[in-house]
Amino acid sequence: MKRAYARRLHRQLQVIFREKVALADHLWPASTNVLEGIAHSSKSVLPNILFNTISDRYEPRQAEQPQRILFVGHARHLPNGDGLQAFVAKAWPKIRKQAADARLRVIGRAWTEALAGAGPDDGVDTLGFVEDLEDEYAAASIIIAPVMEGGGTKIKVLEAMQFQKPVVAHRHSAHGFHSVYGRPIFEACDTMQDMADA
Repeated sequence: MKRAYARRLHRQLQVIFREKVALADHLWPASTNVLEGIAHSSKSVLPNILFNTISDRYEPRQAEQPQRILFVGHARHLPNGDGLQAFVAKAWPKIRKQAADARLRVIGRAWTEALAGAGPDDGVDTLGFVEDLEDEYAAASIIIAPVMEGGGTKIKVLEAMQFQKPVVAHRHSAHGFHSVYGRPIFEACDTMQDMADA
């Protein structure tokens, strides 16, 4: 039902958006991908991310907790909820079968309800809001970005890269990131099974 509602809302917003765009003097979408899809004579990108999120004292560290996987995001944002629920249902059992000590740390509000079927006994720790993410990133081995839809800046991926942590992402989350010096910067996957393998 959520998907049907989201599709209907999206169609309504598209109609409103077309009308409002014509009235604007200038547009500031959050990403280049969105910029290319907007027909307007005056537009430029204004990223929606804070670039100074890491303190000056931060030094990249090797994972302090081997087999710890980290996800950061708010459960009530529909793409986050759908993405992580799919990951926990389809990828996490396969990962736990191969690595029984693996832990999935989920940071952000409202996950206890959203992941009601998965808890500490399943290797899933829902922490809620965390004031300082540096220690969580430092302890993690891998950061996941299982978001399969939505727009804007891929903040999860950028933040993980800023902390110099490996990222396993759904292909949608990886869109717009290609390679550095000819090498992939992280694993981009088409399905949750592929994410589990990665």
